[in-house]
Amino acid sequence: MIASEEGNAKAHFRQGQALEALGQLEAASASLTQAVKLNPQLREARDLLEKLRARVKADPQEELKLKDL
Repeated sequence: MIASEEGNAKAHFRQGQALEALGQLEAASASLTQAVKLNPQLREARDLLEKLRARVKADPQEELKLKDL
């Protein structure tokens, strides 16, 4: 549970993965950003965050979805 593990970068990363899979892109981005802030060496989190940002940049509708959430 993230509430009890606020400083756990891997927990934020896993939450970001789940949220991205559910299409909750804004929340996924926030979780992944937090994971990277907590542990900049966590490559998986950085890679997924970059992928998410590229996805939004490539499809303007995705960016609108992010803002509408």
